[in-house]
Amino acid sequence: MDRRAQVDHFLLKCNQEEGLKEQLIRKHIWRGAGHKKPRQFQYWQAGSEKASNEDDRNFCRILAMKPAAFMALLKDKGHHFGEGLIFLTRHIPRAHAGLECRDERR
Repeated sequence: MDRRAQVDHFLLKCNQEEGLKEQLIRKHIWRGAGHKKPRQFQYWQAGSEKASNEDDRNFCRILAMKPAAFMALLKDKGHHFGEGLIFLTRHIPRAHAGLECRDERR
């Protein structure tokens, strides 16, 4: 099974968990591995030479987790399931007035 299929299978298992308020996506995997940007995950998933051995260890470790353990890992890293984004108005010049999206989890 190629890596993309492994990721799809893992996400499918996780998203079948009862009580899950938010669909898990690939972003949750690379964030769970401690990455701030998806690039290394993209390299690893594509089987690129730019992916490191450490990437392989980290992403394989995550894909081997049970869904409950993975969600616990994400929670430990600060991801709060089911909490969305809030919109607020900000005091800014009239020419630039509008809505700003702020993540309430910070």
